[in-house]
Amino acid sequence: MKTRGFAVILSLICAGLLAAGAALPGMSQAQRCIPPIQMEWTIGPDQYYSNGYYTGIGEVNYIPGSACECQASSQYTNFYIDGQISGVPDGNTAIPTPYAVDRVLPEGEHTAAISFTAVDFACGGIQDQPYSFNKIFYVDTTKPAITISKPQNNVVVSTADPIVAAEISDSASKLGSVSIGLSVGNGVCWFKRDFSGRAVYLSSIEKGYCDAANAGGMLSVPCTEDIGTVSSFNMAYDLRDYVDFSSGQDCGFIVFIDALDRVGNHTYDSYAEEHFVNFMVDQAPPNITITNPKAALDPLGAGFGMIWSDPDAPVITGSATDLSPVAKVWLTIKDETANRFWNGAEWHAATCTVNAVIVGSTTAAWEYEGLRREVMRGGIFTITAYAQDKFGHVSRTEVSGKHKKRYDLGEEEFTGYILNVKELQNTARSEDTYSFIMKPGEDVIGMTAEILPEKLAAELSPLVKWNVAGINGASGMPAPLNTGSP
Repeated sequence: MKTRGFAVILSLICAGLLAAGAALPGMSQAQRCIPPIQMEWTIGPDQYYSNGYYTGIGEVNYIPGSACECQASSQYTNFYIDGQISGVPDGNTAIPTPYAVDRVLPEGEHTAAISFTAVDFACGGIQDQPYSFNKIFYVDTTKPAITISKPQNNVVVSTADPIVAAEISDSASKLGSVSIGLSVGNGVCWFKRDFSGRAVYLSSIEKGYCDAANAGGMLSVPCTEDIGTVSSFNMAYDLRDYVDFSSGQDCGFIVFIDALDRVGNHTYDSYAEEHFVNFMVDQAPPNITITNPKAALDPLGAGFGMIWSDPDAPVITGSATDLSPVAKVWLTIKDETANRFWNGAEWHAATCTVNAVIVGSTTAAWEYEGLRREVMRGGIFTITAYAQDKFGHVSRTEVSGKHKKRYDLGEEEFTGYILNVKELQNTARSEDTYSFIMKPGEDVIGMTAEILPEKLAAELSPLVKWNVAGINGASGMPAPLNTGSP
């Protein structure tokens, strides 16, 4: 009984093996199958696609971990984008099977649909069930937007507000990488620190930001700060934290910002104004000059004379130049001989200023017409001019010299006026200067007289003098007087 039972069991086992005789030698029934299949989509982050022509959109592949060893091919394949057939692999394409979009898609939402049947002829023509995969995805063809709000291109700013501020945004696939570079444009100022706070002495500094998980590619500036997944990023830098402005000179700067979104759209295609800014920082005062009057050596005596282009119209003129508009020009006009100042209407003991009229902007001509010939006496005058730009930087210049007043005595000969002799001295002696009796050994008597034209006495006395000299010749009679005009 025991032997007969064993034979029955063995017979059943053998029958089972014969039923499975279709299996290939060495392959168990459990291995003779097609592994489970999946669609591995290779669309970008958040289902965004860069829309590159023939860019892969996904791949049909096996799910890892299966014991099935048959290797199938995709048959009866259909691949549609938005219901329109796209590139289809050739029949009997071995899995894994890649799929790529064969045309340029407009920006926005799209649908991919893939269907096929998996067949493995090597395993005896095993045919798996049909597969179908669908995917909604989005095309982003727009570069990130860059807005540099401060400063504007080709402007002048002051050291009180040297701020660089910008916003970079991408509302679709979001930002991948952003970089900023600052450089000195005219070689006057230098960077004392970089963006990490390290002390440097450089003509340029730069920094890179990125979404570390989906950078969208590499910019020329390495990423040193992860900003995560964001659709906009704001940056602001105060140049006083990075630049050595100690020279006191005007400095030029260049700002360049570059960006990639997470599917690789790149802003950098030219030095476009939206991400390239050139500007100046004004820290030098205006350059101011006085063009009328001018100081020149007095040909009639020692020292400098004040030379007017038109002595009858003492208009003070000059120029002032600056990077920024010249906001104000003012003057002090001092009568050094009488120690007094012109206030625009009269002379005053305390320091006074008068405003000039400005014509122009960054290159400004200016003038002051409030000084009149009749209010100026002969003597030493100093004119000091000040210029202030719109940021408050002030400079000054001055001209100083002897002013010789001119008087109109009429058309009659000067000798036709009555002269009042105020004082007469014998200048040939060191004593008895008021005696004109010749002493032994003297052959010359020099005389000087302070005289005053009677016609102008009320206006001139005691401000104007004429020196008149006479020489005692051999006859003992005075020589004709040498007379002068003012």
